[in-house]
Amino acid sequence: MRRVHLAALAVSLVFLLLAGTASAAATWLSPVDLSVQGRAAWNPQVALGPAGDATVIWYSAVDSPNPVIQEASHTAGGSRTWTAAETLSGDTAYGAQVALDPAGNALAVWERFDNSSTSFLVQASARPAGGAWEAPQNLSAPGHDANNPQVALDAAGNAIVVWQRWNGATMVVQGAVRPFGGAWQAAQDLSSGYATDPQVALDPAGDAVAVWQYFNGSNTIVQAVTRPAGGAWSTPQDISAAGQSVSFPQVAVDAAGNAIAVWARSNGSNTIVQAAARPVEGAWGSPQDLSAPGQNADLPEVAVSPAGDAVAVWQRSDGANTIVQAAVRAADGGWGTAQDLSAAGQNSDFPQVAVDPAGNSVAVWTSYENGTEVVQAATRPAGSAWGAPQTLSAFGWPAFHAQVAVDPAGNALAVWYRYNGLNMIIQAAALDAVGPIFDDLTIPATGTAGKPLAFSVSPFDAWSQLFGSPHWDFGDGTTSEASTLTYAYHAQGSYTVTLSQSDAVGNQSSVSRTVTIAPAPIQCVVPKVVGKTLAKAKAAIKRRHCRTGRVARAFSKKVRSGRVLAQRPKAGKHLPKGARVNLVISRGKRR
Repeated sequence: MRRVHLAALAVSLVFLLLAGTASAAATWLSPVDLSVQGRAAWNPQVALGPAGDATVIWYSAVDSPNPVIQEASHTAGGSRTWTAAETLSGDTAYGAQVALDPAGNALAVWERFDNSSTSFLVQASARPAGGAWEAPQNLSAPGHDANNPQVALDAAGNAIVVWQRWNGATMVVQGAVRPFGGAWQAAQDLSSGYATDPQVALDPAGDAVAVWQYFNGSNTIVQAVTRPAGGAWSTPQDISAAGQSVSFPQVAVDAAGNAIAVWARSNGSNTIVQAAARPVEGAWGSPQDLSAPGQNADLPEVAVSPAGDAVAVWQRSDGANTIVQAAVRAADGGWGTAQDLSAAGQNSDFPQVAVDPAGNSVAVWTSYENGTEVVQAATRPAGSAWGAPQTLSAFGWPAFHAQVAVDPAGNALAVWYRYNGLNMIIQAAALDAVGPIFDDLTIPATGTAGKPLAFSVSPFDAWSQLFGSPHWDFGDGTTSEASTLTYAYHAQGSYTVTLSQSDAVGNQSSVSRTVTIAPAPIQCVVPKVVGKTLAKAKAAIKRRHCRTGRVARAFSKKVRSGRVLAQRPKAGKHLPKGARVNLVISRGKRR
């Protein structure tokens, strides 16, 4: 089974809360088992949503030798736990694929044998974010085998599925469309003649590109079709050169709808990986060789960031072993020179690749190391070189069929199946590349000196434990560590509030916001005027932003005539500006 390449989807609003993330080092976490022990499971596929949402799907022999489709999910919010494996299909189902949209809505597709028509059907099941998987629906018609389904979702959750189907005379590529929340439209033939191995990609707006390999009577060539969001499929177009047999076509698109297709083509003596690009609403360019001649390069994969940075990977022979190579293409440039990713002297094959919105890349593959097959990975920060391979699966028992996906923040998830001595099991390992996510973040934009402001955050990390507490720096030399607190600035001004938090593997997130503090409102602070002359009392009251109120007179044995005998309110009271201060003036001793 081949991994479907989704267009990089729009970044979730959750990640807008992360103004900056400093990573100690992207860290691969230990593998976890996803499938049920004692029941064989194979060929996992993976899709990631924002903030740690993950869905993994595979086929498994649960209660009989006939496999069923199963799924496990990892939900955002910091639980860092996987759901128990759930069965989605009936017996005799294979070839599962899965996709997630930015809101966390999932769509799974597979092929299943239909006893009544004695043929394979393509089926689909949807799961709304936070909901349950719906009953499977048939997308293809019974009577002729349909298989190899591929699925893609756009940013709004609209879906396209393509597959290949025998129509009684030849194999054709079909497609079906489902608006988000709506019903599946009838399947439509996209190709003519003998066409197989379809792939599909969607940009965030819903514009689609599909490719497949087509036998023209002499050779197999790559064909492509496009479909604007809500529109009709175009006529197939040949995009590989005539007279050269090709295989394994793949396609990816960026956020603007620019497309890149890759494939392996035979030059008569060996195979070469090629690529062609199509600007949005433009024509496909001429194929370009990515691998060197004489190396038998095949099984290419391609991924594109939303900005158009592309990475292609493939396997090729160096004369002694099969090694994994990669080439990088900047959005505004051409393809770079191919680079070896796997270590020399060991067989490495079946590479996969994913690129996050920032252009960071993750590749995975299977290598034969120390006498057994292991899953390995390499990462490439945007604009930098590939790192050394890392082994993800445990030694001792073989692991196969690695797949990888990335989320909008740059975390990745690799999945594979591995023999545990009794059965094949599904495993997953996360690449924790960024720090915690600041959910429910509250930082006021304005305030008043002397008046408390409320600050709060609910941090969580997609894959690791949190380390320590949220650290607030209020920009005036004061700090605090709490999830919820109040703080009052003592003086007017503009302050930069910075919140930071680390996870257990050393990744730190930080966000800075500006809060503007207005001066405290002018108040009447009642002065002490008892004993002062009326004139001086009035002057003191005025200086304190108060007003002289009623002035009464009374005899007093202790206070000289003309001086303040009593005041109301008492000195020290804080009152609104212009509050009245009533006075009693001494008339001296009664005569």
